[in-house]
Amino acid sequence: YKRVGIDGKVYLVHRIIYAMFNNDFPERIDHIDNNRSNNQIDNLRPSTARENGWNALISTSNKSGVKGVSWHKKSSKWQAHLRTMLGNEYVGLFTSLDDAKTALAELRNKRHGSFANNG
Repeated sequence: YKRVGIDGKVYLVHRIIYAMFNNDFPERIDHIDNNRSNNQIDNLRPSTARENGWNALISTSNKSGVKGVSWHKKSSKWQAHLRTMLGNEYVGLFTSLDDAKTALAELRNKRHGSFANNG
């Protein structure tokens, strides 16, 4: 994140930009496109920690290439899970990676709304 010093205190630039346009300093600000350098006001929105996490990119440790999908060895199928307000939600087992991806994306869009990131 870009930072700037003002009167001996360091601030995150995206927080200053958001405050300038909205006269508000929310606890968290989400970069909609996940580009930390894109501090355009239309790319910034207030969020909770949970919403910010929902919009996160796929983990670098993910081996399936699909966010929320992993290989279930015992069944030899793709297993899909989704993090929601209630915790981890089981989506199902799928023979096809594409089917798992589609089912997960549909549920993610429903549960996460504008913070859904199927990335």
